Amino acid sequence: MIQQDSHPCKSKIMVLLQLYPWQEESTENLGQQIQGQTFLLNLQALWSRIALANKETLVVAGELITKEAQKYGVNIYPVDSEHSAIFQCLVGEFENKIEKIYLTASGGPFRGYSKEQLSKVTKAQALKHPNWEMGAKITIDSASLMNKGLEVIEAKWLFNLTPDQIDVIVHPQSIVHSLVQFEDGSMKAQMGLPDMKLPIQYAFTYPKRIKTSFPRFNFLDYPNLTFEKADVKTFKNLALAYQAMEMGGTAACALNAGNEVAVDAFLKEEISFAVIEGDQQTMQDANRIDALDIPVIQINTGKGCHLESDMVYDAVKQLNPKESSILMIENVGNLVCPSMFDLGERKRVVIISTTEGEDKPLKYPDMFHSSDICIINKIDLLPYLNFNLEKLRSYALQINPKLIFFEVSATTGQGMEQWYSWLKKEKN
Repeated sequence: MIQQDSHPCKSKIMVLLQLYPWQEESTENLGQQIQGQTFLLNLQALWSRIALANKETLVVAGELITKEAQKYGVNIYPVDSEHSAIFQCLVGEFENKIEKIYLTASGGPFRGYSKEQLSKVTKAQALKHPNWEMGAKITIDSASLMNKGLEVIEAKWLFNLTPDQIDVIVHPQSIVHSLVQFEDGSMKAQMGLPDMKLPIQYAFTYPKRIKTSFPRFNFLDYPNLTFEKADVKTFKNLALAYQAMEMGGTAACALNAGNEVAVDAFLKEEISFAVIEGDQQTMQDANRIDALDIPVIQINTGKGCHLESDMVYDAVKQLNPKESSILMIENVGNLVCPSMFDLGERKRVVIISTTEGEDKPLKYPDMFHSSDICIINKIDLLPYLNFNLEKLRSYALQINPKLIFFEVSATTGQGMEQWYSWLKKEKN
């Protein structure tokens, strides 16, 4: 939130440099974020000017933070290069209406990649940003365009904009840091070499500019400045950020938290997934999985009630999954007969929904007898159903005393961490 500074001499500046640094465990990082928001809210009561050097603060709690900033008349000055560029373009223009802003993105190391190419990238490749030297987490975010998505959400709160007033343009040279378009059609851009020293200094010294010995930009060194449309079909994180912004509420917080977990897993090179989806005729499940950028092959069996081992063999060759990845095979629907055929699986999983009734193990014993894991899904619906978890467990254990149970909700995420931890353990 940037307002006219009515008392620059009386104000003191609080520099918020990475209030909650990247942690080893994502859950700890999320806790640090929540503490960070409380800390920042308390700071605003001190009538401080705040230089904000992370984007997650406003992504997670932008509505709360900006309300408090307005309440106490506090300015939040952006340190992030793109937002600093917008801020610099707005100096002297506070009375003029913004029609649109353009945040520029380099495109990262995988600009122009297809989905198939992205499914094979390594950590080492993702950590090689073409223009900027940054920490591991933000470098991965830049490679996936999630960083730009988070910047879009941050810009909404900093400059009081609607989602349709914020656009992203790919600019591989990273010389034009961002642009503002005013209602008369004129545009202002802030340009310079990709170096964070200038935006950091400007946040400290605003409204003054102080002479520096930083390297200067030379047009002759960059005869071609190019711009491209962002590929949101391949790099879906950017589209997810816009979706979260439209949804409001805690959607952006959930997006940020999910990204923290995903990046952490990628940096630790933990698990990659691929899916073979069996069905008689439809492609719906495979399409949903593909929309999440997970490699998937659909096998339609026609009137057949189960997958055959040769079908799986051919699909594996076509998928060519990463070494040490986990291959999930969903046999045809919820039919019973697949449990009687060996596909060479290491482990078998039977899934029962709380909406199906706790006596399913007694009705379809072969499914439970041949399985290693029983996942009880949709547990978020338990308060609304007449479903007895203990009876289900008892019936299932009568059929197979060695069953391991996981209670999960795909809607709320409950139990997913335990399931994922088990998968990691089995993989190792």
